Amino acid sequence: MINEKNVKMSIDTDLVLDDEIGILASDTSQVDTSSEVLDAPTAALQHYDPFVKWLLTASMAELTSLHTKLPFEVGDNSENDSSTAVGTFANATQAKLARAEIEAECEGIADLLSVANRERGTFIEKVEDLQDERDESKERISLLESRIVKHLQDRDLAIAEKYTTEQQIVDIETWKAQHPQRQGSSFLGFMRLTERRQSSVSFNNKDIEKLQKEITDTKMDTAHAKTELDTHYYRLRQLEKKVALMKLEIAQASALEDDLQASLAHLRRDRKSSLDKLQHISVFSNASFQAASSPKKQTSPRKVPSPKKQSFSLR
Repeated sequence: MINEKNVKMSIDTDLVLDDEIGILASDTSQVDTSSEVLDAPTAALQHYDPFVKWLLTASMAELTSLHTKLPFEVGDNSENDSSTAVGTFANATQAKLARAEIEAECEGIADLLSVANRERGTFIEKVEDLQDERDESKERISLLESRIVKHLQDRDLAIAEKYTTEQQIVDIETWKAQHPQRQGSSFLGFMRLTERRQSSVSFNNKDIEKLQKEITDTKMDTAHAKTELDTHYYRLRQLEKKVALMKLEIAQASALEDDLQASLAHLRRDRKSSLDKLQHISVFSNASFQAASSPKKQTSPRKVPSPKKQSFSLR
């Protein structure tokens, strides 16, 4: 006898299993000679498939023993859960192929990340070089500006000396006009003073022209330096934009890698579920084959009575 729970289950399923168990009972000779146990003929009876298979393959001692442990639990949907957990892979080979494809994609993304990291390092080095050049240009501009200030100071000093000399000449001429009696005695001194003043004035004019030329050259050098600095700034901004784009691509690649890693983990779980199901099917098939090919002494009670008689005997 079986326990009360299984008796209740068999009583509740008498009307549902009437036609199907009758078909299976009429084909007992095929079950005895075949190594396969047929699946449930309808989708509605797949829930009771473990009980029917156990009932067809179990011996009379197992059916009448109170201590027999059933290979399933009543109301258990383990097969349905495993079938839903398997996913879209029919066998382990397809899961392995999908896993290999995902791993290849992950390796490609890792290569892209390494290339992007190398390019980013190159861009960072270029940015550092441009920053060094910018600092050098700033130092050069500050040096040129100091030179311009010095030249302007020298020019102002030369202009002041020229103005002083001209003022002294005007004062001497005014004094001579006011003292004509001393013109003869001071003629020689006046000539020497005039020559010295003229040479001093001409020398100052040459210095001023030279300083103005140097100032012009310095301004041109400063303009060129500022142009180069603007060019360096423009290149620096372009490189910063490229670095930002590279960072964005690296972030997208990292997100894609995370998604692929999650997909790979899901595929591994599906593969494990597929392997577990295949192993379960293989064990179940071997057990069915052994039960079908056992001696007639053990398999003599394989003939299943009609459902009504079985339910009556169970009662």
